[in-house]
Amino acid sequence: MSMKRNLVAAALTVLALAMGPTVSLAQEKFTIGAVLIDSGPMAAYYERSNNALKLAVDQINADGGINGRPLELKIATHAGTPEAAVSAAVRLRQHDGARIITGMTGSALAIALAARAKVADYVLFDPFSQTDILNGKNCHRNYFRVSTPDALINNGLEAVVATSPASRFDIIASDHPAGHDSAANFAVLLERHGKTSNPPIFVPAGTADMGSFIIPMKSSDADGALVAIFGTDAINFAVQQKGFGLFDKYKQVIGNGFATPATLASQGEGVKGVIQLLGWTPEIDTPENKAFVQAYRDAFGGDPDYVAADQYNAIQLIAAGLRAAGTDEAGPLVAALEGKSVATTFGPTEVRAQDHQLVRPLTVNEVIRNDDGSMGYRLERSLTAEEAMPAPSPDCALK
Repeated sequence: MSMKRNLVAAALTVLALAMGPTVSLAQEKFTIGAVLIDSGPMAAYYERSNNALKLAVDQINADGGINGRPLELKIATHAGTPEAAVSAAVRLRQHDGARIITGMTGSALAIALAARAKVADYVLFDPFSQTDILNGKNCHRNYFRVSTPDALINNGLEAVVATSPASRFDIIASDHPAGHDSAANFAVLLERHGKTSNPPIFVPAGTADMGSFIIPMKSSDADGALVAIFGTDAINFAVQQKGFGLFDKYKQVIGNGFATPATLASQGEGVKGVIQLLGWTPEIDTPENKAFVQAYRDAFGGDPDYVAADQYNAIQLIAAGLRAAGTDEAGPLVAALEGKSVATTFGPTEVRAQDHQLVRPLTVNEVIRNDDGSMGYRLERSLTAEEAMPAPSPDCALK
């Protein structure tokens, strides 16, 4: 019996030695969880988000990881509802051990994910949403925003409206928080400049036939329009309005998230002449941006868009926080990033301590048809971060 026990003990020792390094290596990784939408209108942004995630993580790991520890990327796809997003994030936290969550976090999704972050013990890095309440009354300590908030977009729209030839606007927007915020803010902005608007029209996500929304706009008394419709819905609206000749009646059409690089090729002539605000373009003249654009082209055979750039920048924030904190535990990670300057595609960029917002610039562009027949943009105006970025909201308490 003694020999048998010794053999069993020896076998267990060998097994422990064999498993030991594997367990150690697994513990040494920093896991990032990404929630991506693979169906519905917002799925138009899936490919570029996924590409940017993988590019950023691969670059960091090729450069030695985070203080010698590799990043591990875990992806959970879902259908695009707040409930599905939270379920995916919790699954990544509980099953994969991800204390960091990022991905395609539209406004309604980001609100739900941020509200759950502290209880579920993760930190959310948002490269996607626009709603201002996440910088105001719904701001959270375990939440950082990389994307352009509505208040930043509104400052850009202010510059456009101030010189607009139109005096009365139709407003059509997606029927979710970002769309409602955009419509309400634009109406207030118009009043400040002595202009007016018709009651806003809201389009449910996934609407295939836009005719019932286009017809009343066609017969309205407006000579300008704001379109804040996103993803595949934006494609449907652009293509169908062209058939009605809707945009021909307006002196100016302004897009908020409407004529974006991810949808531009499919929208075609339906968005020609639209004034579109963009938070990022490939032409931004910084070493970091030039390196990102070239790396993306080399890896995927085409240009990135602002969705890819914001997702890439989110990983840069995460990496900077992990390097400074030495851990992915929420408390130290959050503290390490507050007020920190991080190298992003914009160059050194401040992570504002008061509300965890990345302080960033904005561009105003007109959609054109390029000489090669493709759709593209002509830069109309660049607004620096100092010009465009709104001040922190007094409503943000970072609970």
